[in-house]
Amino acid sequence: MKRVIFESGAFEDFTGWAVQDKKLHAKIVDLIRHTSKHRIVWSQAA
Repeated sequence: MKRVIFESGAFEDFTGWAVQDKKLHAKIVDLIRHTSKHRIVWSQAA
């Protein structure tokens, strides 16, 4: 998996879901893996 960069506070949410909502956390991990594998890049319009 490539390097993943989280917005401020997002990593806290991500790790919190690992404890509170394992199903949601697993879906997010799968999404991160999928986007990393298929080189999907998300960008915001300026």
